[in-house]
Amino acid sequence: MTMQPRDYRETGAALADNLKAYLESHPDAFDCLLFTAIDGVGEIVVPGEDVVGSLERNERAVTYSDPVPARALKVPDGIPVVVTDDAGEAEGYLDAPIVLILNVAEVPKQSVIQYAEYSDDSTVRTVNVYVVRSESMSSIPGASGLLKHYCIPFRAFDDVEGNRP
Repeated sequence: MTMQPRDYRETGAALADNLKAYLESHPDAFDCLLFTAIDGVGEIVVPGEDVVGSLERNERAVTYSDPVPARALKVPDGIPVVVTDDAGEAEGYLDAPIVLILNVAEVPKQSVIQYAEYSDDSTVRTVNVYVVRSESMSSIPGASGLLKHYCIPFRAFDDVEGNRP
């Protein structure tokens, strides 16, 4: 007798597609821009520039893709998040990260999400958040797009050359 494996791949793919539809119609979802961190692009140092002490251990300059339109939803979590450096060493905890779900499946660590919000009744401000970790919301195969992204404010992003939309 051969046993058939439990197969939730189709269900997982349907759930990931449903998340996209959910974010399109959810009243609290909002439009944003995703600047994807480009993996493997090294830091460029100007010849003669003194870089000693300018970057911490394992810290590298990050290059970003052109912005991609996306939809996001803030979700409550309340769980502190362990933050690690590039070598995977624990650096501490984030007590109150901004947790977002997006309608985009691939959001690498170090990516930046940008959105606008009212800071008072008439003033709109641009918010940039930096993805420090992503975590699956499901263990079902095929549901790869069901991710929570833990983010921290990234105030300096507008000053990074070439990152202004």
